[in-house]
Formats: sequence, structure tokens, C-alpha cells
Amino acid sequence: MNNRLDLINTLSQNLELVKTTPSVGLLSSSWLVITAAIVVALTWFFGPIRSNAFDQLATNPQFFIESVIGVFAISTLAVAAFHSAIPARLNKKLLRGAYTLMAVWISFYVYGLVDPALLPSMEGKRAHCVYESFIYGFLPIVIAFVMTKKLYPLKPFQSSFAFSIAAGMVPALYMQIACMYEPVHILLFHIVPGLLAALIGGMIGFCYKK
Repeated sequence: MNNRLDLINTLSQNLELVKTTPSVGLLSSSWLVITAAIVVALTWFFGPIRSNAFDQLATNPQFFIESVIGVFAISTLAVAAFHSAIPARLNKKLLRGAYTLMAVWISFYVYGLVDPALLPSMEGKRAHCVYESFIYGFLPIVIAFVMTKKLYPLKPFQSSFAFSIAAGMVPALYMQIACMYEPVHILLFHIVPGLLAALIGGMIGFCYKK
């Protein structure tokens, strides 16, 4: 008996309190607000948004729906990404659903090649939108890495890629009201740069977590 008590006492010495897992909802909503603020501020700093963009959102159902789906897809992917960064919290159905929503959102612009939501126009064209779409997502990616540093993601590329694609698509989405609306331009100069930033961010995250 004494040996057993001695063993228990030895094992119980210098124990530290285990920190509870942060709320995924709080983490993801905080990151989304910070990310949106960064992208909007940087975009406005380098030029005004399209003058009639909000009127178009209010009067064109297709443009409004595709924009709302974009917001919902990015938000869902951010939540799924934070889930995936916590051991035993990965929700594969949520992650697949988020990527499906992202594909649905992007497919609106593919469909727009035949039937665009708005009449294609050069109005609002930004000279460097392709660089803006690529660069603006990187600071939110770094912030996501810092926020998940102690969450111990077991699949770092999967988690960092999800964060990165969510971050990369925020400037791509905002460019739909900040820059010209033309489906080919959107796909090549807004969506593709965001996806490229996501791939780079995923690789950096994978190496960072190793």
C-alpha cells in the first residue's frame, strides 16, 4: 500500500493545469472579422470600390446570391479549418461541405461566361487587382498560423490549406465590388491569384508545423 501511495504522490507532483480547448466559434469569427477588416482597409487604401457596386447588390438577385454564397463558403471553410487544427475535432463532412460551397461559388463565374450576373464592363477596373488578390490574403494566413500554433493540428497541410484558401478568397470576393465585373477577368485576376496564394500558404503551413 505504501509503495502505491508513494507512486501516486510521485506522479502527482509538478502537475500543470490542462488548458481547455478554445471555442472554435470564437476563434473562427475573430479571424474572419480581422481578415475582412484587413482586406477592406488595404483595398480602400489603394483605390475606391466600383461606384455602383452596392446598388447592383441591392437590385440584381444573381449578383447578390453569388456574393452571399461566397461569404457563406469562406465562413464555413474558416470554421472547418479551425476544427481541423484541433486533434479529434476534425469534421470531414464540414470540410467537404465547405469545399463544395467554395466550388459552387466559383461555378457562378464559370456560368457567368454564358450568362453573367451583370453586364460585363470596364467600370471600376483596378490597375493592379491581380497583385491585390494575391497579396492581401497573406497577412490573414500568418494570423491563422499564430492563432493555431498551440492547437496541434495533426494534418498541417490540410489545416493550413483550408485557412489559406479561405484567406485567399476574401480579397477575391471583395474584388467583385471593388473592381470591374467581367467573368473572364474575375476568374483569371481574382480567383486564380487567391487559389495560388492558398497553395503557397498551405505549403508554408506544412513546413512551419513540421
